[in-house]
Amino acid sequence: MDDTLRDTGADVSSAGTKSLPPVESRKNRFPMCVVWCPLPMITWLFPPIGHVGICYSDGLITDFLGSRFIHRGSLGFGAVARYWRLDPTKVTDGAGGVHTFDTSVRRAESLFNTCEYYNLFGNNCHQYAAHAMNLAGYQGKRDWNMVHVAANVLLKGRWVSPWAAVKTWGPFCVALVACAATGAWGFVQGIFGAFLLLVVYFSSYSFGYADPARKLYQTPNKVEQYSEDEVMGMQMHQAAGGGDDEEPPLPPGRSIG
Repeated sequence: MDDTLRDTGADVSSAGTKSLPPVESRKNRFPMCVVWCPLPMITWLFPPIGHVGICYSDGLITDFLGSRFIHRGSLGFGAVARYWRLDPTKVTDGAGGVHTFDTSVRRAESLFNTCEYYNLFGNNCHQYAAHAMNLAGYQGKRDWNMVHVAANVLLKGRWVSPWAAVKTWGPFCVALVACAATGAWGFVQGIFGAFLLLVVYFSSYSFGYADPARKLYQTPNKVEQYSEDEVMGMQMHQAAGGGDDEEPPLPPGRSIG
């Protein structure tokens, strides 16, 4: 089977690779990867922008699709086009390794399934993947955010096949050629200007407004550790005008696990 279908991971050390099965895109299995797919129409205009999920060590995909809803088994907007494989040896929380990473993903999944509201321009799929990595202490960091995730997928990610790259960049390239042929450079300038504004906005949100540490304190040390009263309190905070981006008050006794 060729390299695009079974891949032991370009960003995984030899020690880390031994504990992980290979990537098998035909079976939709991407062990310990951050996975990416294009968003209809949006990616056609802005090819680096797409939808992400994060996978367990057995390859199961999870992604944040809506308020209190984690989708499992595939990406909600289409087939995986690009993946960034993580290294178990860079998991620094607790004992580290694959088991700790899986526990971190499950804890993030539990939090987002229970009380996290979705916001395309704030608490989105990238934030979910970043939170799982923060819980795992990946690369010794606790401040992963959507910009970090997007940049690493763009710079370190691998295409599942050449055709996936064509489908992602093809519409944008066709539009560029059409603009060049017709002299419609104003459209091109508008696209690049809009993309720059999006980069500035998401960077400002990620590094100036988002508070990864707060989510870490909110997340229970054990899966499904929230009491019914805590869940109700978090949801009432949102309903009372806390907003999608404003975090609910910390439940008592939470600590970075």
